[in-house]
Amino acid sequence: MDECLVQVQNYTDISNGSCSAYQDFSYDCWCEVSKTIDQCSSDGGFIDYLGGALCTLMCRPTDLYWIYVVYILWLLWWCLSLAFTADTFFVPVVQWIAAILGMNETLAGVTIVALGNAGPDIAGGFAAFGQINAETSRIVFNSLLSGGFFVISLLPAIICLWTPMIPARRPFLRDNLFYVLSCSVLFVFSYTDGRIQWYESLTLLLIYCAYVATVVGGNWYNRKKHPEKYIRGRDGIFIREKSYFLKDILAEENKGHSNNAFQPTDDINHK
Repeated sequence: MDECLVQVQNYTDISNGSCSAYQDFSYDCWCEVSKTIDQCSSDGGFIDYLGGALCTLMCRPTDLYWIYVVYILWLLWWCLSLAFTADTFFVPVVQWIAAILGMNETLAGVTIVALGNAGPDIAGGFAAFGQINAETSRIVFNSLLSGGFFVISLLPAIICLWTPMIPARRPFLRDNLFYVLSCSVLFVFSYTDGRIQWYESLTLLLIYCAYVATVVGGNWYNRKKHPEKYIRGRDGIFIREKSYFLKDILAEENKGHSNNAFQPTDDINHK
């Protein structure tokens, strides 16, 4: 233990070093060194993955590969759990919220669904900026951009493998144009002076508002131009005839309307 403390003291500015700096020390000192480096701290998480590998399990260099495999399987398990949770709880809740608020599938998709998808990113961003430094800021922005790239590239590929999907041409082009525009504006703002000012953040918010307005306006125009492609639900929601998002609500409502003995039947509509 004393030998490890001597090695740590002789190491130049270890507290501000990279988390991989523990590999520069002997195996017996890995645990103590990982506790000293600020970048290895996991105060904001529930599980100390690095500390569990180096301190709790006392993994040797040859054992770290097995730890990587275990952590990857652990990550995949959480991804599957999140997918099942979203399918079981999030999607039905979004459907009923949209029905109660009288929102069509398009507006719900760019507001409620988008907020639900971005919720973890927002919480993670605030948690990361609470202990801000240069390394953390790079991780936050890289995770946001890489997460967006993951959503628009890998997820459609996985979905198309299970269910054949033909995206609508104009909405697909519209979404990609706004995404490229927002990424380009963010790149220009961050590249000019290395930081994002408040008015630049406001510009990004205005781009999102313009995107929502474009989506809602385009949906309203299509409903007026092609009313035959839309059906009206019992709650007054206009749904595209080929839609699968809120169409399930109508099926459940019709099923409950016909099978629920406690719900009065609408004899006038049936006659």
